Amino acid sequence: MRLLALLVLVPGVSLAQSTLSELREGVGAAVAPAVLPGGATSVYALLGAPELVVGYRQGFGPVEAEARVRADWFRITGAAEVLARFRVYDVGNVSVAPTLGLGFVGNTGATYLEAQNFGGTFLRILPGAVASVRLADTLALVGTVEVPIDVPLQADGGSRLMALGGGGAEVYVGQGISLALLGQLGAERVDAPTAEAVWRPTWRLQAGMGMRFF
Repeated sequence: MRLLALLVLVPGVSLAQSTLSELREGVGAAVAPAVLPGGATSVYALLGAPELVVGYRQGFGPVEAEARVRADWFRITGAAEVLARFRVYDVGNVSVAPTLGLGFVGNTGATYLEAQNFGGTFLRILPGAVASVRLADTLALVGTVEVPIDVPLQADGGSRLMALGGGGAEVYVGQGISLALLGQLGAERVDAPTAEAVWRPTWRLQAGMGMRFF
């Protein structure tokens, strides 16, 4: 009977230890960790203002690939983006990764919430960085820097540059699911085809969830 109990309990303990080990490699699915562990994948959705985001993440050891779709409901804009995260620092509970990506943007030019908005199609260049700090096995803080640059693909020009920084938290709630809250502040340069370029403050506030597959 003791042998039978050991045969039943040992795999269960091993599985629990494995799950805990995977959690310790980096809590999160939506924004954290800075880079997903190799072989891990996640899907996530972030709702808020002025954007909604749905994405997919895939870990490859020190590198992560991400694909996402954004919808800006202030400007009635859609964007498809792909980017990579590169782990450059991972000591203790702290991990830091620069990011680089490309995307395509379609802007309707709607001005009902954005008086200086202008329409067109754009190539988006996406430099940035992500840092994560694990405070517990189920809680991580995150910091982000994003500098999306929209380069016009139409002859009449017009461009937009944003510089955003901020942070938030992601908490693991079980069954591979985590909840995230993220806020960012910054500035943007709007260079409309028919007006002088202006700098102005900008912001984002998002909350959502992610599901991680180890």
